[in-house]
Amino acid sequence: MSAGPPPWSRSGQEPETTPDGRRIRRDPRFGAFVEDEPGKWCLYLSPEEEQARIERFLRGEPRRGQGRVSLDWDVWRS
Repeated sequence: MSAGPPPWSRSGQEPETTPDGRRIRRDPRFGAFVEDEPGKWCLYLSPEEEQARIERFLRGEPRRGQGRVSLDWDVWRS
């Protein structure tokens, strides 16, 4: 006897889809993906998740510098 769920628990489940009808595949480690083209999967964000990411970005501090070199350094002044 296997330790998995009973076979009748899997029957009748419809695959999860986006509002426009594309299939969603969930990965426990990396999140949800949607099939963009046949065989090509892209990260899927629900409209609520996308709005939350935009709001976090807009509230964030502006970025300064790139590593050890600051963007406001002028070669011609040195």
